[in-house]
Amino acid sequence: MTRADLIKELKLDEKQFKDTLDQVEVAIAHVDLDGQFIKVNRCFCDITGYSEQEILKSTYHDITYPDDIYTQYQIRKRVLDGEDSSYKTEKRYIKKDDSIIWVSLTETLIRESDGEPHYFISIIDDITDRKKAEEDVRNLTRAIEQSSSAIVIADIEGNIKYVNSRFSQLTGYAREEVIGQNPRIFKSNETPSEIYKELWKALTSGNEWRGEFCNRKKSGELYYEFTSISPVKDDKGVVMSFIAVKDDITEKKKMQDALLQ
Repeated sequence: MTRADLIKELKLDEKQFKDTLDQVEVAIAHVDLDGQFIKVNRCFCDITGYSEQEILKSTYHDITYPDDIYTQYQIRKRVLDGEDSSYKTEKRYIKKDDSIIWVSLTETLIRESDGEPHYFISIIDDITDRKKAEEDVRNLTRAIEQSSSAIVIADIEGNIKYVNSRFSQLTGYAREEVIGQNPRIFKSNETPSEIYKELWKALTSGNEWRGEFCNRKKSGELYYEFTSISPVKDDKGVVMSFIAVKDDITEKKKMQDALLQ
């Protein structure tokens, strides 16, 4: 079947396509075997910024971010070769205003009655916000991992959920040794009990606490740290966890003691 025949056949269902697919909030397109757009719905035009007439003059190559074209070509070819009937991938589109969006693309190959490839049905979901959030998390994680301060995240019961690399350097404990543990394993009994009472009073009130601890490393060596602990709240203001930023002040304490002596 030629592309012209395919277009003619699909136009017979054009009213039904518009009445149904233009109402859904998912971008849908029909694409021929060469990548030419045959039909798109309203949502597809909305997320790309192109009019229907503009899209129908284009191929998926025309609006795909250059670095993503070859990857899609490879997995699309596997479907055409009969290895799969559909595929799902994440890729970038270049919108009409030249901005870039991320989409989740699912394409299913429609075959004719004799088994010959006919055309693709594409379902496209704009995942730009999700990808941005993921990148923000990656950047935050890198910043925490590269921080010169030891960072600990604990649940509302005080059990450790996360520590960064600097924490392991400071205490001598590997990450897997402390996850799930309570920070009391670092207690040296050199810190007055009143400090801990003040700490929990502040945190249970939803406030930040700052102060000094004398803790014990895995080796048994004592060290001093200045710690800032903050509650992490959800959108409703409910405390979900705590984050502690710890700085080693052992040398500073030693210098102070020397000056006093």
